[in-house]
Amino acid sequence: MGATLKNLANSQLNIESPETGVEVQSFEVTYKPEYKVFFTNYQGQNTGFGVADKMGLEISIEANVKGTTGLMAATTTTALVLANDTATFQASPGGIYMDEVTEKQKPREWRSISMKLSSYPECA
Repeated sequence: MGATLKNLANSQLNIESPETGVEVQSFEVTYKPEYKVFFTNYQGQNTGFGVADKMGLEISIEANVKGTTGLMAATTTTALVLANDTATFQASPGGIYMDEVTEKQKPREWRSISMKLSSYPECA
């Protein structure tokens, strides 16, 4: 279903793009530096820090199952290509890998998954 946006240039309503094998209900990306290490003084107080100049990603997807390909064929050792944005906030993701997935089946509800993925810039 499409939508017409009035006076909302560069705004986005709904999920940007479909993903193969599922009907996405929620697509969430957390961008954060790969590390942030604090320098502490003799009293344990933080007096400075070092932070990575590249962003790592944590991706959460909630979806209804509609096939056996794409996300439904994901493994923990094969990089995925996602249709939705994963390169905002100057992120330059490496390979995107599945960390875990929960599959749900209930009476009178669609079969669904909750998937968590991650990506780090130097991991292709």
